[in-house]
Amino acid sequence: MPEPHDPAERSPFTLTVSPAFRPAGWYSWLICRDGRPYQRGERSFPTEQKARADGAAAIERLLR
Repeated sequence: MPEPHDPAERSPFTLTVSPAFRPAGWYSWLICRDGRPYQRGERSFPTEQKARADGAAAIERLLR
């Protein structure tokens, strides 16, 4: 992927904020369930939307 000419055009954290780069399980390594690693494809949240929000919040905390 070519770099944009103006660095201000692109956020350094594009992958963490764009829904296009959030497949199910992109956050699985961040989350533990019952003391074991969260398994890709599992649904332990009420909705995938909630899971994505939780994953995004976890990444925000890591980046801070």
